Amino acid sequence: MNDALLRDLPSSEQERLQAEIAKPGGREWLEAKCRANPGVPNDLLRLSDLIAALRAGGVGVEVLTGTDAFLHLRFPDASEPQPLNLNDFVRELGEERYIAVGNLLGQLRYVVKAPVRLTGWKNPTLAVGPARMQLGTVERPVYSANLYGFIVWNDISRELQLAAPDPSQLRDMALFPENGRTSSPALSFSVSGAEGAMYAIVYGQTSADGRTPSFALRSAQGGRVVFPTICWGGAQRTIPRVVKTLPEFFQVRARGQPVVLLYRVDTSDLRDLKLTPVPAPQVHLITRP
Repeated sequence: MNDALLRDLPSSEQERLQAEIAKPGGREWLEAKCRANPGVPNDLLRLSDLIAALRAGGVGVEVLTGTDAFLHLRFPDASEPQPLNLNDFVRELGEERYIAVGNLLGQLRYVVKAPVRLTGWKNPTLAVGPARMQLGTVERPVYSANLYGFIVWNDISRELQLAAPDPSQLRDMALFPENGRTSSPALSFSVSGAEGAMYAIVYGQTSADGRTPSFALRSAQGGRVVFPTICWGGAQRTIPRVVKTLPEFFQVRARGQPVVLLYRVDTSDLRDLKLTPVPAPQVHLITRP
C-alpha cells in the first residue's frame, strides 16, 4: 500500500481505502490483495532464458567468473565484446536467478551497440541485435508499455524538473502501469497513426490540490489511446486542456485547470527513444460517462 499513491487518488476512492485501512488488519489485507492482483506488471525474466536466447540468435555470451550476471556479449559483426553488467539487478527465487526486464532494457540502452527493440503490444518480442526472445505467456501476459515505462518516465521526469517553476515542490510523477483492462474507458483520444504506436500521457491536476502529475505509457489500439481511469475520476469531472509544451503545462495547472501533455514515442530502437509532443489541434478527446 503506497501512501503517496493513495494521496493521488480521487477523493471518493481515498475515503474508501482509508476506511479499509482504519479497520483492524486493514492495511495488511489491502497489501495482500495488491500482491495477489493479476494486474501487477509481470516483468521478471529468468537469466538462463535470456542467455540461451542470445546464444541461439548468434550472440556469444560469457559470464565472468565469480559473478552472477556480468556478461560479455560478442555480436557477429563486432570485433570486441560488449560488457553488460546485470549484477545489481539479479533476484534469486528458489534456485533460479531472475532480472526485471525494465532493468535489463535500461542497461541495454546504454551499453549495447546493436539495435534493441520490442515488437508488439502484448507479449512482445525482444530483439537484441540478431537475437529474438518472446516475453510473457497467455496466463501471465506482459505489456510492452510497462517494459518501456520506467525509461520514458525517467526521461520525462527530468524534463519536468527542468521546466517546473519550483522544482523543490514537484514530487515524482505517479506511474500507472498497463493492465490490459481498458474495455470501457472514461477518457481517450483518437489517433490516425499505426496500430500499436506508443504514446506518453502526462496528466496534471491543479497545483493547488498538491497532487503530483500522473504518467502513463499507452499504445494505440483500434484508432485510439485510452487514459488510465485514475486520470479522470471523482465526483466532478473536468475535461483537461491539451497543451504542447511543458511551460504551458505548468501555466495551465497553476490557473487551477486540469491539463494534459501528450508525446508520440518512437520506439524503433531503444537506444534512441524519441519523444515528440503531439500538437494540441491533433488531439480530439473522447469522453464516456
